[in-house]
Amino acid sequence: IKKDLAIAYQKDVLALKELIFITCETTSITTDLWTARSNDRYIGVTLHWLSSNFEIYDVILAVEKIEYPHTEFGLAGKIVCAITDNGANMKRLLESGIV
Repeated sequence: IKKDLAIAYQKDVLALKELIFITCETTSITTDLWTARSNDRYIGVTLHWLSSNFEIYDVILAVEKIEYPHTEFGLAGKIVCAITDNGANMKRLLESGIV
């Protein structure tokens, strides 16, 4: 079963990449943090876009378990700089003052 799941996962990842390549010109992402009933904490990243035919797509890219507390370093209200991969799009976003 484990091998079958791995094969199915890889097949679905390839299909998702193809779907994104074919239908997605621009996109946005959202993130969410939550706590499960088991007290485990998770972060999720979701990709959203409209196709040229105005079809709505929402795809979960990742869900990862994270350690709690996320506030242990006391950073709330202290972030004044963001480091990115230096892509032109990220530079424009940060220079625009949106974030």
